[in-house]
Amino acid sequence: MRAILVSLLLVFFTTSARAANVERYIDPTMADANLPFSQAVRVGDMLYLSGQIGNIPGTLDLAPGGMEGQARQTMDN
Repeated sequence: MRAILVSLLLVFFTTSARAANVERYIDPTMADANLPFSQAVRVGDMLYLSGQIGNIPGTLDLAPGGMEGQARQTMDN
């Protein structure tokens, strides 16, 4: 009997949770690249931000100059 009660309570609490609204921001210059990530995602009241890479805007090519050049390009992006 106790297992049935616990199971019913578990079902009640897991089905009563409402789904949060998910909004994604994808940079328009990179939208055509069809990449599996976005720059920011808002889920309810929480905002998740992604990192940046030192790519040349509008392309997937990394900036020349090694780490220093890519770091500068990241700040410029």
